[in-house]
Amino acid sequence: YANTTQRAACDFLISEHGLEKILEVVAILPKTNSTPYFPSITSPHDLKEKWSKLADAIKRKKGEKITKGRGVEL
Repeated sequence: YANTTQRAACDFLISEHGLEKILEVVAILPKTNSTPYFPSITSPHDLKEKWSKLADAIKRKKGEKITKGRGVEL
């Protein structure tokens, strides 16, 4: 990135979370960005600032119980 803020965010993310974890998260961003109530992340700086919000949203989504009909759990 030519923008120093974006480069600094990349450096921070890699040092804090590791390159492999960052690549995993970046791979799911197209899906999470189009999911209601998930933070929209379009740049490294956004990812740095919204990392914990994204992690919380993913945990919430995984924790939802899938129900069908009259509230019967699957």
